[in-house]
Amino acid sequence: MPHRDTGAVKAERSPQRLKEELRPLGWRLSLEPSNVAKLPESAWKLLYYGCVWLLTVYIVVLQGKYRFFQQPFSVWDGWSPEVTVPSDIWWIYAVQSSYYVHGMYAVLYQDLWRKDSAVMLAHHSLTLVLLGMSYTFSMFLLRYCDNLFFEGRSMYE
Repeated sequence: MPHRDTGAVKAERSPQRLKEELRPLGWRLSLEPSNVAKLPESAWKLLYYGCVWLLTVYIVVLQGKYRFFQQPFSVWDGWSPEVTVPSDIWWIYAVQSSYYVHGMYAVLYQDLWRKDSAVMLAHHSLTLVLLGMSYTFSMFLLRYCDNLFFEGRSMYE
């Protein structure tokens, strides 16, 4: 019986495939060799942050259910510690939190140890604390704008 790829096997191959496709692009763009090596990882993160940010903009701004962005002070209207977070916003927090928990795992067990790995662990830990505070006070959207620019810039640095 021939071997059939499952979705999990294909998902495991995605980062490797991305690496194989983006390295030639890095050389064509005349990037430094160290940046060519970082290009696939930064592109993958840029793709992730872009998708999550667009989803967040859709839910918080474009869907019309919330007016947090158009009227920022409305975030405090009727606020109390007992107010529950809507499920669509809860899922955004769950996805982001799981991403940073995985980021800590990846730095420790999957990625090559780099000179900034300890800083990345501190960053992921602090980000989880900030996510917790953001969840508590219902402020999320603007927190992730910087990641889009950071990952885009780091591909060419």
